Amino acid sequence: MNIKKAGIICHPEVEERELVEKIIEKLRENDIEIFFDNIIAGKINACGTRISEMDIDLAVIIGGDGTILWTLKELKHEPLILSVNAGRFGFLSELKRDNAIEGLNLVLSGKFKIDSRAKIKINNCYEALNEAAILPEKPGMLLEFEIKLNEKTNKNLDKFRADGVIVSTQTGSTAYNLSAGGPIIGQGAKVFAITPINPFMNRRRSVIVPDDTKISIKLIRKDRNAQLLCDGIFKTNINSLETVSVKKSNRIVRFVRFG
Repeated sequence: MNIKKAGIICHPEVEERELVEKIIEKLRENDIEIFFDNIIAGKINACGTRISEMDIDLAVIIGGDGTILWTLKELKHEPLILSVNAGRFGFLSELKRDNAIEGLNLVLSGKFKIDSRAKIKINNCYEALNEAAILPEKPGMLLEFEIKLNEKTNKNLDKFRADGVIVSTQTGSTAYNLSAGGPIIGQGAKVFAITPINPFMNRRRSVIVPDDTKISIKLIRKDRNAQLLCDGIFKTNINSLETVSVKKSNRIVRFVRFG
């Protein structure tokens, strides 16, 4: 892949000026046009660009998983993602600080693989790489759900009461889904997991469905409202008797991998 434009994005609390300068030097050696997010730009006295306005071929992201998820939410295009772990967790990251330049060299030499990951689309307006979660409006309130697959009621899912429900991608299976007792989904598996959170009487388990399934989740208790979170970020309130739709997005995330 011919990389002509690259963006550098960094978590606000990460102090990596020396690393950033090395990345800039390497990109400029290869005549690549560079865009800086406003955080980086302020630290190196450069002109900043909003992430949502970056039309780039490669995004170099320095931070943890949260920084990656936030960046993906802002990006309007689908650049290659080269992630350098400078946070507490790095499940999505490919590189550490010490081998960041080595990894960048491999990318610029074309010696890498592309790991394409599916995203989900919620209510035709929100997207998530990890998961969509429906949680109570107030802590401690039990919700009641009716789940339908492809508009048809599935008797195995039908109705259940729980503290919430998660629809997870393969990528997100090791995140909130796993903490809620859901399964780890193997790389490349084209499925989603529907995982109840603390189901009443422990009567419901996770259900795996093909990723071309349209999932409809309805709140069926009249006096209980909820909230929708996508990758841990609040999106909207959900009123009782309202239905949330989840399906595979047409957009993907392309991570750079070396292994």
